[in-house]
Amino acid sequence: LEKASQTHPDLILLDLLMPGMDGIEVVRHIHRNGDLAQVKIIGVSTAAVDENRLAEFTATCDDFIGKPIWIEGLIKKVEQHLGIKCVER
Repeated sequence: LEKASQTHPDLILLDLLMPGMDGIEVVRHIHRNGDLAQVKIIGVSTAAVDENRLAEFTATCDDFIGKPIWIEGLIKKVEQHLGIKCVER
């Protein structure tokens, strides 16, 4: 949260499971921060978590991608949410 407040990113990849604060709490803090309210959030997690927590997390994020991350799918989501075209691969 501190780094995002300092750098004002366009997009954040955020894992559900993290030490200290989980991804759901982080998303809530970001949405309450007026300076970060427009930041797009793509949630990331493995299917090996509680289904209810995963459903709540995906509902709070702008999009979701499961682990292991398929890079082409991630690139498409970044392009979609930022309205850009990534470099040809």
